[in-house]
Amino acid sequence: MDYSKLIEKFNQEKKGKIIDTKYGPYNLKWKFENFPQILSKPTFLTYISTSLDYQFSALMIDAIEKEIEQIRELFNLTTEAAQRYLTELDFEDKISKVYETLLLELYVILREFINKDFIGWIFDDALRKNTIERGVEYDANLFFAFRKEKLRLDFQKALRKIVKFMFKQMPNDQTFGLLDLQYDKDINDKQLMLKEIKLKALI
Repeated sequence: MDYSKLIEKFNQEKKGKIIDTKYGPYNLKWKFENFPQILSKPTFLTYISTSLDYQFSALMIDAIEKEIEQIRELFNLTTEAAQRYLTELDFEDKISKVYETLLLELYVILREFINKDFIGWIFDDALRKNTIERGVEYDANLFFAFRKEKLRLDFQKALRKIVKFMFKQMPNDQTFGLLDLQYDKDINDKQLMLKEIKLKALI
């Protein structure tokens, strides 16, 4: 199975690459690049700085670029794991369908994270503001750390769907059954950890 062709097909069919968002009084656009790039560092920074009419410090530019690299790494690790799991199947049609569903889910998760959490953190930092969610005030950096862990958890949940799918396809192979149990434990542990991180972010 050529997974790069499936990614290329998804990129060609993906709609709405230029995304409109709003942060307080600011309206802005940003571009969701193709997988696995996701965001172009110079293009994304230009969109944000123009919308804010603000020149970021070299330190902040470096921080933003590192976050983009981490997002790409998370995507790559997740899709590579999915590919390893799916290679156990012989049916290319099933593999294609499951992998394309995963790509769509990761796209939706990432679009929401960038639109709300990543851009929100950048704006809060530039404006020297705390983050407000549902009327509750949080330290901007600590809350962003919480949202990043939530992103990792969402990716893990998406990957677990493939593990469950594989176990249904191969019920006599206990490898995927044991792997599903491990995912269940990890997800529960991370959900507890997330509650602690969010509490620490409170002002």
